[in-house]
Amino acid sequence: MKLYELSTAHQQVFDLLLDEDSDLEVLEETLQCIEGDLEVKVKNGIGLIRSLEAYHDAIEVEEKRLSQKKKTTKNRIDWIKNLYKQTMEIMKKDKVQTPIGTMALQNNPGSLVIDNEKLIPAEFTIVIPEHFEPNKEKIKAALKAGMEVPGVRIMRGKSLRIR
Repeated sequence: MKLYELSTAHQQVFDLLLDEDSDLEVLEETLQCIEGDLEVKVKNGIGLIRSLEAYHDAIEVEEKRLSQKKKTTKNRIDWIKNLYKQTMEIMKKDKVQTPIGTMALQNNPGSLVIDNEKLIPAEFTIVIPEHFEPNKEKIKAALKAGMEVPGVRIMRGKSLRIR
């Protein structure tokens, strides 16, 4: 069901759902007040959900496009900075001042490079204790097989499916 196929009341609810400032309790009351038999309400509810899913998918596509654009822009910035850094190094200039800003080369703090961890004396190492995490697959299999595992349980819920 496309957005234009929603009832007028459900189109208004869709618009309210897209408004981030809408109070969900008011939206729930609005949905409860829409008159019609259950089948019509469910049909329009499915249309509302599918419209929101389509809107969500469109946002994801745009998010990926913008993320790629952001990455490309960052790479271009880094490329230009590197080009100017190389040029200033070749020209043996540490600083260039202009009316809109200053470009300068500076020494970074030294970074540690470890060539061989085995050669480092014990006094320069730390012990990181091992930590344990529950093996959820193994626990679930044991519970399904009828075993009791202290501290865990299987919880079943219900979800809404639209086919």
